[in-house]
Amino acid sequence: MANVDEAEVCSVFSSAMGDNHITDAICRTLADENDILSPTLFHNSVHNVTSGYWCIATENRQPSTFVSCFKHSFSLALVETVATALSEQKTTVLAIYDTAFAMPLFDICPIREDFAAGFVIDPDTDSATWTFEISMRPEGATYQSKNTYIAERIKNNPAALALSLCELISEEQSSICLPMGFADDQHQALTIRLC
Repeated sequence: MANVDEAEVCSVFSSAMGDNHITDAICRTLADENDILSPTLFHNSVHNVTSGYWCIATENRQPSTFVSCFKHSFSLALVETVATALSEQKTTVLAIYDTAFAMPLFDICPIREDFAAGFVIDPDTDSATWTFEISMRPEGATYQSKNTYIAERIKNNPAALALSLCELISEEQSSICLPMGFADDQHQALTIRLC
C-alpha cells in the first residue's frame, strides 16, 4: 500500500451507506415471519466494522474513524482525513467505497455500481507528490466532470466523487469545488486547490 507502514498510519474510512448487503439481509430477516437475527450480521452492520477489521488485520492502533454522509461522504471524509493528518502529524489513509444496492433499498439509495478508491494524505509537504489546500464556504456546489465516463461513475455511485480529486491532479486544473452538506438546508462548498 503506497509505501507506508500500515501499522503506523491513521485511517479514515467512508461510505454513503455502509455494507448495504448486510443491511438488506437484516431488513429481509426482520420482515420475514422468522425474526431470528444473526448476531454476526448485526455485529457486521455497524459502519465502523470496516475500519475495525482493517485495524485488526494490520495490527494498527492509530486513530481511525468512519465518515458517512450519503452523497457528500467523500467531501466530508476528505476534510476528516486532512484534519486527522494535520492534528496527529501522521500520514493518514482515506478509503472510500460503496456497493450497488438491490431492490427494494435501491428505491431510497440508488447506487447502481460498485466503486472504491484510496488516498494517502501526508502532513509533511516536503515529501509530497502533490500538495493542496482545502477551504469551505457557505454556498451550494455541484461537481460536473468533463469526462463522460467519470461523470457516469459519479452519477451511479456517490463514492465515485473521489475521482474528482484524481481529475484535479491528472488534468492539472487549479482547483475544483465539491458539494458538501450536513442537512438539506445547510449547504457547503469544499474547494480543493493544487499548490
